[in-house]
Amino acid sequence: MTVMQAVETRISRRSFTNNPIPPALVAQLDENIAVVNKLGGLSIRFVQDGSGAFARLSHTYGLLTGVKSVISLAGPAEDPFLHEKLGYFGELLVLSATRMGLATCWVGGSFDKEYPLYQLHPFEKQVCVVAVGFAPKELTAREKIVRKALHRANKPMEALYEADEPPPEWFMAGIYAVSKAPTARNLHPTRFIWKESSVFVQNEARFSYQKIDLGIVKAHFSLGAGGRFEPGEGSVFIKENHQLAAWPFD
Repeated sequence: MTVMQAVETRISRRSFTNNPIPPALVAQLDENIAVVNKLGGLSIRFVQDGSGAFARLSHTYGLLTGVKSVISLAGPAEDPFLHEKLGYFGELLVLSATRMGLATCWVGGSFDKEYPLYQLHPFEKQVCVVAVGFAPKELTAREKIVRKALHRANKPMEALYEADEPPPEWFMAGIYAVSKAPTARNLHPTRFIWKESSVFVQNEARFSYQKIDLGIVKAHFSLGAGGRFEPGEGSVFIKENHQLAAWPFD
């Protein structure tokens, strides 16, 4: 599976089987995590058994079932771009897991944040987790209901950008990749602006996970358009000659 095929086919799964992740895939996940930790100055960790963080919750909207392994998204609490970086590099890890045949789901609220997945250092902050593992081949009935409800909020591609002139094909390829990105409640609050032959981003909403979403959609746009962003809402996109310049893994 290519990177762009992973962008195309990735969906959030909320039901997981009890099949363990094979050691070879765990090793690959750990290797990829080490790469993004170095690039982003983060402290993301793979937790083989994080099921305890989901064991004490009552039945609420978005609750996952069968979760065992998670990717804990954490980094320096004082980093002003922490949430955005975790969204950006976390989504690259999600796509790498998709290429391995693993199912994933971003989890911001439906887990026990007080449960000790591991010992955080005093300067670290865990922001959210990604559930990762194997899912049933077909969506469960509950997953279908949640997916249908969320996709009512889907925005057309035209609502994801503004342009002062017809944008180039690579820009539209980036927008298409953005349309495939997961965001909180599927709201896609970020708009990409094509103005005077440059790309900017702006957020339309102000909710708690907006900066994570900003990082996620920046990752998708960068992969689709071929380039990279610096952190921050007003940052300018830097177009690269290499289509997958933003992909950090072998």
